[in-house]
Amino acid sequence: MFLKEERETILNYDPITQTWHAWTNYPSHILKFRKQGWSETQKWSENGRDIAATFTAPKTAIRIFNPAKIKNAEPDACFDDEPTEDE
Repeated sequence: MFLKEERETILNYDPITQTWHAWTNYPSHILKFRKQGWSETQKWSENGRDIAATFTAPKTAIRIFNPAKIKNAEPDACFDDEPTEDE
């Protein structure tokens, strides 16, 4: 079992095969990938519980939106490249 500070989900897109690949040891992400129909390619278990897994999915499984086109979004507040006074 992984501690909370050790948990992570890594997504990788392969443009040649047009496939998303995911590795996660975050329990709720494992369940979400399964429920959304991602193909589970490998899993690691400990004491009968799944502690990590890898998944693949087609290009259409994830959509990345332009932040300016999302309704009710704050205008680029988290995308500023300029340093703030705190930096």
